[in-house]
Amino acid sequence: MACHGGNGKGILPGMPDFTDPKGVLKLPTAVLVQRVEHGFSDGKAPMAMPPKGNNPALNTQDIRDVIAYLCHHFGG
Repeated sequence: MACHGGNGKGILPGMPDFTDPKGVLKLPTAVLVQRVEHGFSDGKAPMAMPPKGNNPALNTQDIRDVIAYLCHHFGG
């Protein structure tokens, strides 16, 4: 929520908008897992997403569960 906001639209310009029907949540789950697990920057956002969202305790299943929640909640 700190970066994407409670509404999923991103709190700063360039942050991915989870509500965009053609947005980042349309990527294959494997790509999303890779990006969350290892961090990601596309150069558009003012800061990179840190690996595991700065929570080193997350395992791959936790990450898959978060992605599933986001896709369900925001319509990805």
